[in-house]
Amino acid sequence: MRFLLATLSLSYLTRHKVKSLLTLLGVVVGVATFSAIRSAQDTLTSGIRGTVDRMAGKAQLQISAEGGVPEELQEQLRELPGIRAQSPVIEQVVSGLEGVANAADIGSVLVLGVDLLGDREMRDYGFEGSEEDLDDPLLFLAQADSVALARPLAERAGVKVGESLVLRAPEGPKRVVVRGLLSPKGFAEAFGGNLVVMDVYAAQSLFGRGRRFDRIELRLEEGTTLDAATAVLEKALGPGFQVETPAMRGAQMEQLVTNFVAGFSISSGCALCIGTFLIFNSFTVSVNRRRRDIGTLRSLGATPGQIQTLFLAEAALVGLVGGALGVLAGGALADGFLLIMGGTANTVYGVADSSRHASLTLGVVLTSLAVGLLASLAGGFAPARAAARVPPTEAFAKGTYLASVPGSPKRRIAAGLALLAVAVAVALVLPVPAMSLVLLVLALAIAGAVLFAGPLSRLVLERCAGVLSRVAPVSGPLALDSLLGNPRRTAGTVTALTLSLAFVLGLGAYMDSTKKVMVRWMDDILTSDLYVRASANFVRPEFRYPASVREELLAIPGVRAVESYRGARIPYGGKSVLFMSIEIDAMMARTRHEFLQGTREEMLRGLSSEGKCAVSDNFHRLFDV
Repeated sequence: MRFLLATLSLSYLTRHKVKSLLTLLGVVVGVATFSAIRSAQDTLTSGIRGTVDRMAGKAQLQISAEGGVPEELQEQLRELPGIRAQSPVIEQVVSGLEGVANAADIGSVLVLGVDLLGDREMRDYGFEGSEEDLDDPLLFLAQADSVALARPLAERAGVKVGESLVLRAPEGPKRVVVRGLLSPKGFAEAFGGNLVVMDVYAAQSLFGRGRRFDRIELRLEEGTTLDAATAVLEKALGPGFQVETPAMRGAQMEQLVTNFVAGFSISSGCALCIGTFLIFNSFTVSVNRRRRDIGTLRSLGATPGQIQTLFLAEAALVGLVGGALGVLAGGALADGFLLIMGGTANTVYGVADSSRHASLTLGVVLTSLAVGLLASLAGGFAPARAAARVPPTEAFAKGTYLASVPGSPKRRIAAGLALLAVAVAVALVLPVPAMSLVLLVLALAIAGAVLFAGPLSRLVLERCAGVLSRVAPVSGPLALDSLLGNPRRTAGTVTALTLSLAFVLGLGAYMDSTKKVMVRWMDDILTSDLYVRASANFVRPEFRYPASVREELLAIPGVRAVESYRGARIPYGGKSVLFMSIEIDAMMARTRHEFLQGTREEMLRGLSSEGKCAVSDNFHRLFDV
């Protein structure tokens, strides 16, 4: 087999360098996209997990609630058994710093508000320097503008102890004074070292939390289990609070990232499918061109299994070489994907991480190589199987093999139509479209189209004979005779074109329909002229406007109306749902809705005076409400 690969296969590849390069490039692009996305996703989720773990310190449980945890809850917790220590926390991502060197390169900064008097039970603070401010936390707390910086951030910003910097807070720029540096270990390594620590009560005022905390962290007494403590807390606090471990919070953030990355994964899957198609097309042409070589090997005693193994070995070689080159290219692309994913995840989902470089792990490398190998073998399997079935006599008889009709046309057409019917049924029966459902329907439809493309094209060509003869009396019949006289070559070409068009039309239709839905939603619902917000992201609107802001906005010349909106993510039926409230009369006057049940008048009356709510069609389908 090594001899055949080194002579027969290598000589063919060298004679057709451009085609071989295109085939290899298909694998490289697919594997590069896959490895870059996987590396960026793994780095992002690992960074999020590390940030959550480092920020949690020794905390074993966390209490949170939509809109924040009220201060008075601390007194209630002190009366519960099994709790050794508690620490309130405010966590805010700000868009950057002002008045420092390299401000544009620093990026987002995580501000952590903690109670320095009691927080040492949760986190180990490694303060640096000889300043007396931090030896006594009371001196630090006596000055409301005090902050401590992680040393990596201070070095990047060029700030020393005693100097000031400006935080971009929701209520405007806020000048603070650096009164300590944290050693880059433990929780000070969180968020890539872009960490600012301040007093929790100063953070309440700075970030508009009122008299609420983002969460309260708990450390349990020795011998108290997590399950027992969770049960006691849930019973005492009621359903409005969430009691979870730091690991559960990290897992929720990772799930958000996984859902967000699904779109990128489809891109890598499409790239791999295109690579598989290129290999299939290339090897189909290769089998047709090398039928005399196949006949020679069969005449010399080669078995069909050996012929098939030879072509599969060629495909495996292309997959391994393309996979290796794709991994190298993916390593170069991974940082770009990480920058896009991290920025969008932070802005849209409120998932904070500050990883700057994606790490190409051994697991990603091996997985990428395996993906490239499997894609190549999948693309080369059908042509290799066809090569093994070429009889020696037909291989030497010029045109005999190409003139034979591959398989039973009726069975192929029936199988193709059956797969198309299954694809349509799956799309119509399952109620809530998911990314995996889209891929399944697309795969079934493409497989069905490929099966009957060849036989159906032959039937179409036969029916077009008369028309071609009238349109082009000479070239038409010659072209038709060439196509019908070489059904295998024609079927391979038509199948390749069908596969390409199926990908373009399938993905194009999905993207176009998604775009139309989004545009229609924006045209119908997002009809206000301006939107005002002060939070760093859309999902975690930590900052709450005071009620007076509405009247202040109405007093601005040119402002006709102001609608106050609040959105909250709450658990329902085992899922996280968006619960939104808005001034319903004004909103209904400027938006357009289609009612699947109920009427506009019933909605206005029910939401404004009867204490009812309206749900979306997706909510209805998910929960059967």
